[in-house]
Amino acid sequence: MFSVSAGYKTAIEESGRITKTTIVYDDVTITSEDVLSYFKYSHELPMDSVSGYVGKFPTAKVNYRIIAKQPGYDFVSANRSIIVTASLKVGLAFEDVLLGSFIVTNEVIDKAKDEIMIEALDSSILFDKKYALTPTFPMTVKDWVLAICAEVGVVLGSTSWLNSTLVLNAEPMVEGSY
Repeated sequence: MFSVSAGYKTAIEESGRITKTTIVYDDVTITSEDVLSYFKYSHELPMDSVSGYVGKFPTAKVNYRIIAKQPGYDFVSANRSIIVTASLKVGLAFEDVLLGSFIVTNEVIDKAKDEIMIEALDSSILFDKKYALTPTFPMTVKDWVLAICAEVGVVLGSTSWLNSTLVLNAEPMVEGSY
């Protein structure tokens, strides 16, 4: 759930609402002027295809069609991480909502139209990997979670939480691993 003002909640319901978006990566900012279309939605991998995976939760997805102003745009091969913001005109100003960090998973370049179409999934997609850890126990919950994060390439946001120091004498049951 995004935190927005009461004015935003009213403006989003209006039929003539004005929106814009921004994509940022490295030192490049792509603004609405260069975005031909965009769409954000959530999806979930089919449950039968993720048994034994580290993560099984819905991920957000964005699709963008942008003007290829820079021939150097290279999203997929660089495993590009983008930051996406959506903005809505509320009164006389725009109110920004950070949609999050996304990883570009597909890129189609249409040189004839000078357009690039990208599809990106939020960072939770990194957890959609087979659980393949073989840790040595005993270890703390924190150490186990850090090992999982290292396996999937995610930096843990906090190393202190309730029960993080609890000692595990054996591996907790991970669905599909037994």
